[in-house]
Parts: sequence; structure tokens; C-alpha cells
Amino acid sequence: MITTVTTTTTTTVVTTTTISVVASLALIGTITLIFFLIAKMLLSSHPVDRTQFLSKRLNIAIVPFLLMFALIVIVKIIDVLGF
Repeated sequence: MITTVTTTTTTTVVTTTTISVVASLALIGTITLIFFLIAKMLLSSHPVDRTQFLSKRLNIAIVPFLLMFALIVIVKIIDVLGF
């Protein structure tokens, strides 16, 4: 009986910790995406050629974060619907 309870408790703690880590990474990724999008908007509104160049180069970082954000949204929808 004690072994079953200990195993169940250990499994629950590991699962909860894993979910917390994934949620933290999703939050960090979303905040980083927002930061990059704000930086792109600010840089693209400035008329200097160097800032225009940096604005275009930010797409290199924005595209992977957009894909990650889309994946996060899809996973959350699947989680809510219970598939």
C-alpha cells in the first residue's frame, strides 16, 4: 500500500513539474515574441536606413517565435477540447 501511494505521489509531482516548466517556456516565448514585434514596429517607423535594415532582419527571429506561438495555441486548444 505504501509503495503504491509513494509511486503515485512521485508520478504526480513529476507530471506537475513538467507542466510547470512547459508553461514557463511558453510564457517566455510569448513575451519574447511580443518584444520582437514591438521592436520591429518601432524600428520600421524610423526613417534611417540602418533601422530599416534592422527591422527587416528581425523577421529572422520573429518567424520561429510565431511558429512556436501557433504550436502553443494549437496544443492549448487540443487540451481544452480533450482530444
